[in-house]
Amino acid sequence: MTDHNTAPSGHAGEAIRHLAKAIGGLTTTIRAVGSGRELHSPLTLEPLGWTEKALAEFERLSKTSLEGTDTDRTGGPSALVSRLAFVAESASQALECIAAGAAVSEAIRYALMADSHLTQFVRMIPEEEYASAIRDVWGREAMPVRLR
Repeated sequence: MTDHNTAPSGHAGEAIRHLAKAIGGLTTTIRAVGSGRELHSPLTLEPLGWTEKALAEFERLSKTSLEGTDTDRTGGPSALVSRLAFVAESASQALECIAAGAAVSEAIRYALMADSHLTQFVRMIPEEEYASAIRDVWGREAMPVRLR
């Protein structure tokens, strides 16, 4: 991968990993509730525990930074991380619209934004890495054709 896409290192990388785990816990819980699981179900509550732990670790890192003991300033967020964060943000806005009872067109607007950011993410990946990933995931040279 090109240098501008290198993964963040040090505290920045660790912070992003913790925040990503927190998002994963939240989205897993949203999926569980959306599929009809009871709010008090272990399959609904367990992922929130992942989020709680991840946010506690992020808070620990932020306090380290506040105290001035964070000396590792290398590797800010990469372009790939930023682009995927746009995808997550747009998808969460679509979820908010649906849950609030907004018109489907409003949710589609945010879903299309997420799709656009995901497309831009994929385009940032060098062709040889992309082709290798497609072979690994789909077992062929090209991704299946989109239906829409």
